[in-house]
Amino acid sequence: GLPEIVRALNYCGKGTLFFKCDYNSAYKHLAVRHNQLNFQFFEWLDKFFVEKCLIFGNSNSVGLYDRFARLMWVVVATILNYPRTWIIQHLDDLCVVGPSDGKMIKAFYKMYTHFCAESGVSLQDPREASEDKAYGITHCGSMLGVWFNTKSGRWWLASDKVYRYVNDLDTILRSQTVKQHEVWSSVGKVLYVSCLIPESKYYTSELIRANMGTDRNAVVVVTRSLREQIRWWIPMIQLVGEGLPIPPTYNACPPMADEADTDAAGGSSCGVH
Repeated sequence: GLPEIVRALNYCGKGTLFFKCDYNSAYKHLAVRHNQLNFQFFEWLDKFFVEKCLIFGNSNSVGLYDRFARLMWVVVATILNYPRTWIIQHLDDLCVVGPSDGKMIKAFYKMYTHFCAESGVSLQDPREASEDKAYGITHCGSMLGVWFNTKSGRWWLASDKVYRYVNDLDTILRSQTVKQHEVWSSVGKVLYVSCLIPESKYYTSELIRANMGTDRNAVVVVTRSLREQIRWWIPMIQLVGEGLPIPPTYNACPPMADEADTDAAGGSSCGVH
């Protein structure tokens, strides 16, 4: 996730290069076993259909797809001895970071795209990084919903996201109670970027507490302490729209592939040896 991206950017330093790849129709790459097709039927317009590939909504699909997508880049990383702490996979998005000289990341990009093409994996065509889609090697682009510019050393959120985040927080601030799913939607977004704002660690406790419910229709009381933290976050999110420095990390992983483990979502995490 974002902590791994920030750690990689800090390790590679100013002018870090990165790219993002995305699958076309990600789940369609994996066929379902013939003896499992009975679970793949659905009805539409009074007709029955069977889906022969993985489907959204199936609890098994995420794990099966993740193993496949992770295998594709693990093969390349192993061949090139590319540091796994510089590779971040989230669902069908693959973000790869490399030093500013470009030698390592160019070799990875060339081999990975070629390997996918030869293996029958359909990747999105690279576009301009400003379109927030798959793009080639660059200094400035969006990774996991956050924009980074490694030459200026800054990160920011797109203006439409800033507007939505602020509006959602303001709605909670003006309410006495809200539904749990409304808290998940608005507070969850704020907590997602909190790792990029070091000072925010003093203003997340009540947000985390409010976000911990499990019943989406449960009523959450907007307490005084929760309001105080929301009041801190509203101007901070507005400031994020203008851009903030990429925060330093003090536990950057060494760039050796055998010193990094990968979590269940395919992201890199530090290994302790």
